[in-house]
Amino acid sequence: MTETLYLSRVRLRRSASVGALLPLLLGDGGSDNGQSRHPGHHLIWSLFAAEPAMRRDFLWREMEQDGAFLILSARPPVDRHDLFDIDEPKPFTPALVDGDRLHFSLRANPVVRRRDSARNRSVKHDVVMDALRSCPAGERAEHRIAAIHEHGFAWLERQANTAGFVVRPGDVRIDGYRQHRVRRKKL
Repeated sequence: MTETLYLSRVRLRRSASVGALLPLLLGDGGSDNGQSRHPGHHLIWSLFAAEPAMRRDFLWREMEQDGAFLILSARPPVDRHDLFDIDEPKPFTPALVDGDRLHFSLRANPVVRRRDSARNRSVKHDVVMDALRSCPAGERAEHRIAAIHEHGFAWLERQANTAGFVVRPGDVRIDGYRQHRVRRKKL
């Protein structure tokens, strides 16, 4: 038995009260104030965070229009803060067969886990920076593009193998790589 998934389109309301908050909700995209430069992550979480300890059971993508998102989720989104207009969630039931080819766009945070013996635990590292760690600091820039393509694709290929699909090097286009500084609260 497969789990029902829902496809939903949500848009930030354009009311005066929500409009006044748009710069805070969407961010200004330019200043580095230590916060995530992609606040959409937090906005979408607000639609699924019924309890503090809930696990993420959704994928999302920001659409071309500011404040509009497409969400694939295990449960319909619920707007507890009256910030969004939500189209009626539709069951997502694609009828895929072996050999079907799909086109998709992905924005991801590819990481690898490395053992940190000082902390006695596994720590996540950005795949590109992990690949460049053995390069002297002055040489990293010249190796960065190759690392983005090689290690970014290797990460995607591992995800594909786990999820049951195949990606081919000639069919994948990597358009960019950005690092964002996110300050974490110390425990």
